[in-house]
Amino acid sequence: MVRNLTLAERVVVRHAFENACEICKKVIESPDGQLSVCIHTYMHARPTAARLQIIRDDFSRILAKLVSFNPENDVNFRRDEGEACFAYVDPSIDTVIYIGDQFFTSKRRGKDTPAGTFIHETSHYSSVLSTEDNAYGDDIEGLSFTLARKNADSYEYIAEMFF
Repeated sequence: MVRNLTLAERVVVRHAFENACEICKKVIESPDGQLSVCIHTYMHARPTAARLQIIRDDFSRILAKLVSFNPENDVNFRRDEGEACFAYVDPSIDTVIYIGDQFFTSKRRGKDTPAGTFIHETSHYSSVLSTEDNAYGDDIEGLSFTLARKNADSYEYIAEMFF
């Protein structure tokens, strides 16, 4: 059932939203060496200068979309109670993230965080990166750079290395 967020849920969403924006900024401003490790680890590619810039540009696009949201606005963040997932979006409607049950029980640090979830979901929008869910979790290790760059979890995992 899709509904507005409760006050307690809104606090969690606001905190995750702020963290997601900060993480994107950290990735964009990160030293080449730190980002190189991420590209090697989660995109299994040689971290060339061009690839580093591509990833920074991709995170800039994610950040630009995130900052257009208002965590206090029920139009942007909707609760889908009973949905057994972290969150989901309709890629063609880039103004709302639907938040599932797992979002509120997930870890605050490490992998699969609420902030990482917002980065993951934002990357799906057609107006941002049009990523897909080619692989989740450790399964991303088998993706080529081309597939990893079109995979939402790759961006989430890179981001969570900066959190």
